[in-house]
Amino acid sequence: MGRDIHIRIAKYNNETNKYEELCLYRSRHSYEKFYYDDEGNKTKVSDPYIRVSCYSGRNYEMFDGMKEGDNTDGYGDFPWYPVRLNSLEDSFKADIEKKMNTSGYYDFYEISLPEIAYYLEKHPKVADYDVEDKDWDKYWDGKGPKPEKTNPIQYLYDNIFYYIEFAEFCVYHLSDYKVIFYFDC
Repeated sequence: MGRDIHIRIAKYNNETNKYEELCLYRSRHSYEKFYYDDEGNKTKVSDPYIRVSCYSGRNYEMFDGMKEGDNTDGYGDFPWYPVRLNSLEDSFKADIEKKMNTSGYYDFYEISLPEIAYYLEKHPKVADYDVEDKDWDKYWDGKGPKPEKTNPIQYLYDNIFYYIEFAEFCVYHLSDYKVIFYFDC
């Protein structure tokens, strides 16, 4: 069984003093216009649109780095904190609370865009465990550099930024946005 990350982006509304979810939608493909229920019956989906995800990949190393990173692997402490439900617009809050109370969803956190940017400035590289053993042997023997790669959270940040940029046309203030993320199994 796999583990997936869910990314939800919220933008601050100065008039309501709440964060509202930022969503993009696209037309459904033909295979997305129906689903099968528990009894195997084909049921048509009436909504012609489906939500676009800003990240649909699986990177367990990145997920672990976000949750339990340390200085050895280069991830350090990813500066998340528990979701502040009272800061969310009511329907968005209700949806997150529903997920929190649904079996299979876990570890609900939030982080602002400036916090991610600052984190990436401090942790641009992480250990590369995908290189050949000989590269690590050289490092442990003091005969080569530590195998490193770009922190994969950088690619996640880029996806989030481009999603916002596309939805909003441009990003004026990074501090207006926060990212809520959680996992499922």
